[in-house]
Amino acid sequence: VISTIITWSYGSGWRGIRLYERALKVMVWIIVASFAVVVVRAAVTGNIEWGKLAKGCLPLYIPTDTAGVGAVLGAFGAAVGINMTFLYGYSLLARGWGKEHRGLARFDLVSGMLIPFVLATGLMAVAAAVTIHGTEGLGNRLSPVAAAKMIAEAGVGETVGHFIFGLGILGMVLSSVTTHMIVAGFAACEIFKIEPKGWKYKLACLIPGVGMLGVVLWQYMGFWVAVWTSAICGLM
Repeated sequence: VISTIITWSYGSGWRGIRLYERALKVMVWIIVASFAVVVVRAAVTGNIEWGKLAKGCLPLYIPTDTAGVGAVLGAFGAAVGINMTFLYGYSLLARGWGKEHRGLARFDLVSGMLIPFVLATGLMAVAAAVTIHGTEGLGNRLSPVAAAKMIAEAGVGETVGHFIFGLGILGMVLSSVTTHMIVAGFAACEIFKIEPKGWKYKLACLIPGVGMLGVVLWQYMGFWVAVWTSAICGLM
């Protein structure tokens, strides 16, 4: 409901949208900052094996099996997907940027998407490695309890850890859902030659709403659905 209201407001002004986006950024960066504290504490206490960490950052192994390739494609699709290939182009047009702004656009892409993504993903991966020991959990869901444990390592306590984790996940979910709804509306506008306003645009924005069925059917679908959905999204 919140995502629908915000998405439908995109054609009526930017003040509320900017406030919403800033709130999402704050929620997401709360959890990222907590992971950063975990990593710093682990580094100070000598719990990070820097050699293995550096080796893990290098693409020395490229999977060739179906499961590995699917996971890689899914990661790329989920990481950039419609943000960089579709919505980012629309945002440039909305700013009135043209060919003469290509340098600024590249800088904006690197500083606004690439660096934050690499930083956030790296911190989460290292924090998970130094707090959740063993490999028995690989391939399974990261439970809220396990995530709260990672955040609790920062010294904030398990209860506060659960709260911070919930805020971060809420921000990620709302931002993702809103992005998909906006892109669906814009895509319909391009296909059917309609203006990004009015009931037709609003109706097109509701197309991703079918994803709500995933909440009910997730126990039957499993983790692999998210991987291949992101892979298909990235290829499209």
